Amino acid sequence: MKKKLTILLAIAMMSTMMTACGGNDTTDDTDTTTTTTTASEETTEEETTEEETEAEAEETTAQVLVLPEGTVAEDGDAYLAYGDSQWWLQYGGNDMEPLSYGAVVAHIDGDGTYTVSLDASNADAVEMNGLDVINGCSFCAIVIQNGEELFPDQATSITIDSIKLDDVEVEFTKNYCNYEDGNLRTNIFNSYVTEAPTEDVWTADGDLTDISAQIVPASTFDSFSKIEVTFTISSSSTDNGDADSDSADADSDSVEESATDEESDVE
Repeated sequence: MKKKLTILLAIAMMSTMMTACGGNDTTDDTDTTTTTTTASEETTEEETTEEETEAEAEETTAQVLVLPEGTVAEDGDAYLAYGDSQWWLQYGGNDMEPLSYGAVVAHIDGDGTYTVSLDASNADAVEMNGLDVINGCSFCAIVIQNGEELFPDQATSITIDSIKLDDVEVEFTKNYCNYEDGNLRTNIFNSYVTEAPTEDVWTADGDLTDISAQIVPASTFDSFSKIEVTFTISSSSTDNGDADSDSADADSDSVEESATDEESDVE
């Protein structure tokens, strides 16, 4: 009887040990599966985040590339230089300035009539500045880029023909020309020059009477969207040509008189 009990206890103990071992194996397999699944999910999340970042970067780059182009004044180009009352909306021939969007320049290739303009209501200008109206004026002039070198010796003149604000003509007085910072210029409204200079300035007709750096009153520029100025370029080449012709005629007359004198001496 005792032997049977001993055998039964031994069998029971062995069964317990086997059950315990089997439980440990099951737990290990479960842990391994769970760990593998978690790592896979983390990898997927990282890949998604990288794709979203790249997409955002591409979108940002595309927005920068669609910026509108402003107008640049090259050598020999005439443009309308402008600065509003606060010097916020301005243009000086640079394509990054607020009024460069919608600016029209004219390349000077000889005597003739040209037109330049600025337009704050231009779609690109409104997009860049958020404004479509110019308020006030500190400075306004027609400028020919590098004009002092291209048109030297005060031989070329700019004469204002018309000034229009929002397609309405305004009255103006007599302008004059001068060189400034290497450019050829004529003021339309210069708030910094209250008296017209008497030296190193000229006009197409040679008369400096009643010239002004403010050929329109400041109130003209109180509020508008577009300004357009038409002007005439003239040079002394025609006058010089006439002078040369007169000189040639004089020389011809002199030769004829000399020949007549010689014939008279022979006789």
